[in-house]
Amino acid sequence: MKKVLSVLAGVLFLFASCKMEVGMGAAVDLEAPQVTIESPQNFSKVHLSFELSGTCYDNSKVTEIVITNQNTGKVLGKAKIVDGKRWTFPVVLEKSDEGELTLLVSASDKAGNESTKSKQVISYLVDDTDPES
Repeated sequence: MKKVLSVLAGVLFLFASCKMEVGMGAAVDLEAPQVTIESPQNFSKVHLSFELSGTCYDNSKVTEIVITNQNTGKVLGKAKIVDGKRWTFPVVLEKSDEGELTLLVSASDKAGNESTKSKQVISYLVDDTDPES
């Protein structure tokens, strides 16, 4: 009986001396990234090529920002993330894209988290017609 009590006391001592954290740990990322579009502003008149830019934030790291033409569903490409907080993307359109253009900007992180703040929709008026003399 003394041996059982000694073993039990030893096990209790080990549990008491171990540093235990309850939860999923700091390595689990549950926060979705955020993205904003700063330029050009909503409903601006743009040409067939222009620079789209904005900011992004995530508690760990924004891994990619994808630009999609909502009118056609075509992915235009991935933005360049500068300094982990700003992004830029050179939009290059075709003549057939003239008129109203709606773009979807979507941010993602390594964990695949997303929310409404991870996506921004913006509209432009594409007009690349030369004015008549």
